[in-house]
Amino acid sequence: MNFTESIKVGITGINSHKLRSFLTVLGIVFGVSAVIAMLSIGEGAKQESLEQIALMGMNNIIIRNKTETNNPLEKSDNRISLKDMQAIKLICPYVEKVTPQVERKVMVQYRDNTDEVLVIGTDENYLSIFNHTLLKGRFINSEEVALSANVVVIGNGIKDKLFRFEDPMGKKIKVKDIWFDVIGVLEPKLMSAKKIEEFDVNNQNYEVIVPINSVINRISQRDPNGNNRRRRRDPTRYIDKTSIDQMAIKIINAEDITESNALINRILLRRHNNVPNFQIIIPEELLRQSQQTQRIFNVVMGAIAGISLLVGGIGIMNIMLASVLERTKEIGVRRAMGATKNDILLQFLIEAVALSIIGGLIGVGLGFGMTKLISIYAGWRTLVNSWSIVLSIGVSLITGLIFGIYPAKNAAEKEPIDALRYE
Repeated sequence: MNFTESIKVGITGINSHKLRSFLTVLGIVFGVSAVIAMLSIGEGAKQESLEQIALMGMNNIIIRNKTETNNPLEKSDNRISLKDMQAIKLICPYVEKVTPQVERKVMVQYRDNTDEVLVIGTDENYLSIFNHTLLKGRFINSEEVALSANVVVIGNGIKDKLFRFEDPMGKKIKVKDIWFDVIGVLEPKLMSAKKIEEFDVNNQNYEVIVPINSVINRISQRDPNGNNRRRRRDPTRYIDKTSIDQMAIKIINAEDITESNALINRILLRRHNNVPNFQIIIPEELLRQSQQTQRIFNVVMGAIAGISLLVGGIGIMNIMLASVLERTKEIGVRRAMGATKNDILLQFLIEAVALSIIGGLIGVGLGFGMTKLISIYAGWRTLVNSWSIVLSIGVSLITGLIFGIYPAKNAAEKEPIDALRYE
């Protein structure tokens, strides 16, 4: 009996007991679908993390003010400032570029369309440090920063919300109570709300970017009626106009991130009288933490998938042993007709592997369905790669081989005379 005949006989054996065969492969089906779902969730989460971290910059170090703290030693009015930024740029040899950020939540308006948005005051280095790209127009330049120019670059979401189908280039929008000329529009970015919250990053699609001096000297100094506001100040407290909310530092080489972090921390502590009222964020470390969490999730999901495959493999072995027992006389006839032990072994092994592959294919289809449902109802991003399908089919094939060998060997070892006499 050649290999083709063995396959035909094996498939015939499966086809003659359709319901039993289907119930046998259910464990494989659920195991493979769990593997597909696990890998797709993991890959989707990984892609999301990479995209969000890329927006923060893999070579960047971000410094923010500590907004809330219960430690009285960390409470201070001494916020990070443009002077701190200049000191870091001057002292730290690893720095390539530095950009400040001053953030204000204000109303913006174009004709009858209004929205409350995050206005970011920054300089000409912001675009390159955060890896943003322009859809059209240009970015602010150093001269506009120095002159507190009324120019603005808007995110693609703001464009859609305020201008709808109009071209925003050259138009004027009112930021708080001041008119700004739109000089550029940012390229749209796929932003995950979950990752935005997890990494505490701004949604680039809804950013309104203006020169930092425009925020400090114009937006922050005016009230809604357009009058210069005279702030009441505590005589014991001095508010520095150079205070900023955040700065981003681009390091020349990624290998120097750790050393740069330590040096920057020492510089800031010295300038802030050893009060750690600032927060240093390294996107590369955030990515590692996210990946570590994802690995734990993958281990749990992998264990569940492994248990399902184990149960499915045991089910295949159990059914194959029962099949060998009920087909003992058939085995005796085949041996008497000239079939060798290897022919019998191959016949039953093919049957076990075929069951596993069928279960694997059904599991792949179910896995695709599960990923779609997870995306729709859980709101998680999923991504099915071709290698995950190959892996799942491979796992089901190996399961069939491992759990099919013993029943197949048991069938091949039966003596022809004893098999023919079996009732």
